[in-house]
Amino acid sequence: MIDITFGLRCPSSIVHSVVRTLENSEGDLKFYQMHQVRGSYALSRTEVELGEIENYYPRTSRSGIEIFGPIDSY
Repeated sequence: MIDITFGLRCPSSIVHSVVRTLENSEGDLKFYQMHQVRGSYALSRTEVELGEIENYYPRTSRSGIEIFGPIDSY
């Protein structure tokens, strides 16, 4: 396998999961994402920036108690 190309409708969470799973695999595997060229029906393929993906994922949800503390403390 040389590269993986993610389509227009592929959610960024899936892109992150696949990239993290395969980034340390043997060989020089590259990751690309498709984008529509503004004002036309043409598509372009750009390389996924691995550092950029790390900034947004993983996201963990936090409860109100984790954020603000227990209610009786007020």
